[in-house]
Amino acid sequence: VGGDFQPNGPGGKLETEPHHCWWVVTLCTIEAFLGLLYAGMCAAILFGKVNRVQSHANIVFSNSVCLQYEEVEEFDEEEDEDDNAAAVVDEVEVQVDEFEEQGGSKLNLSAIEMPIDEEMDEENPLTVDTTMNQSQSPLEESAFIDQFNGCPVLKFQVVNELCNEEGSEIVDAIMKVVGVKFKGQGDRITHSQYVRVNLVDFEHPFFSRVWHGVHILDSTSPLLTDKARQTIQANNGSWPSSWFEHPNIIQEKLDFEDLILTVAGVSNVSAVTVHAYKRYKIGDVLVGYNFAPLVFRDRKTGITEVDLALANDVREQNGMPGEDLTERVDDKMNVSLVSKKEASEGGVGRRSSLVKQSTIRIKPGKSSDALFIDENLTVQSSSSS
Repeated sequence: VGGDFQPNGPGGKLETEPHHCWWVVTLCTIEAFLGLLYAGMCAAILFGKVNRVQSHANIVFSNSVCLQYEEVEEFDEEEDEDDNAAAVVDEVEVQVDEFEEQGGSKLNLSAIEMPIDEEMDEENPLTVDTTMNQSQSPLEESAFIDQFNGCPVLKFQVVNELCNEEGSEIVDAIMKVVGVKFKGQGDRITHSQYVRVNLVDFEHPFFSRVWHGVHILDSTSPLLTDKARQTIQANNGSWPSSWFEHPNIIQEKLDFEDLILTVAGVSNVSAVTVHAYKRYKIGDVLVGYNFAPLVFRDRKTGITEVDLALANDVREQNGMPGEDLTERVDDKMNVSLVSKKEASEGGVGRRSSLVKQSTIRIKPGKSSDALFIDENLTVQSSSSS
C-alpha cells in the first residue's frame, strides 16, 4: 500500500563493511574511552579520599609544652590515706594525689576511679623514680634537676585517641621535633631556619596510651641562645642556679619561634602508615609545670584506662615555683598591662611577645573534672568555649 518497502535501505542492500560505517565505530570508541576514563578517575579520587583518612593518626596532642625543672610534689604526709583507699577498692593498692594535702577538697574514693602514678605508667618512656623507700632518707633522694645534669627539660605529650579500645595501638611509632627560628638583620625577617631537636626516647614500639617526649635543654640544645649554651658549657654542662630564680629568666634563654611535633607509625587498625603533627608557638611553653597523670584503673572492672578529658591539664612543680598562669587568663589585658609595665621599667617586652604568640588560654581546673586542687590550671585550646 503506498509503494514498495525496502528494509535494507535504498537498493535493498545492508551495509556491513567497516569502511562504510567508520563514523559509527569512531563514535562508539570515543564513548567507551570516555566512560572508562571517567570510571577510573572516580575510583582514583575515592581511593585517595579513603587513603587520606586512613593515613591520619588518631592522636590527641596536648595544647601546651611543659618546661620542667622540679618534680611535682608527691603525697608523703598523710600516710593513712593509702590504707583507707586500699580498703575502699577491695585491697587494690592506690596512691592518692597530693591535692588533699595542699588544701583541695577531699576525694570520695569510693565514687571515682583511681589514678595511676606517672612513674608507673608503662607508656612513659622516660622513667623518673621520684618515690622513696621507707628505709631511704630524704637526703638520699636525688633531685629532679640532678637527673639531667642540672638542666631543665621540655616535655611533649601525645595521647592515643583510641587508647581505651583493644587493638588500636600504633606500632613502631616515631616522634620527631623540629624547631623553627626566624632569622634576619635587625627587625627584618629574611628567612626561616629549621633545627632538629633531639629527644631522649624518640621511638615507641607499641604506642597504646600516653607518650611523653623529653628534650633536655643542655649545652647542645638548639632551642637555647648561643650565649646560654656557652654559659652552660662553661658551668660543666649545668645551668647556673641563678637562672632558676624566676621563670622569666628561663624564658629569656629560649631561642625559637615554633616547634613542630610529628608522630608516625603503623596503625594496628588499618595496617597502614599513619602520621599526625602539631605546631606549637613559643608562648605555648609553660615554665615550671608538668602534665597531669591520665592513666587510671577502673575500680569495678580493674581495667587500666585513660581519661582523655585531662589531656590538656597541667600541675605546677614543687619547690621552685613556675610561672604565674593567671597572667594569661585574659590575653589582651595581660599584653596591655605587661607592655606598660615593661615600658616604664625600660624592658624589651619579651613577656608581651610570648603572650601574643601563644595559641592557648588558661582556665582554672575543677577538682570534680580534673581531680586536682582548685589552684591548678587547665590548658585549653583557644578555639574552645
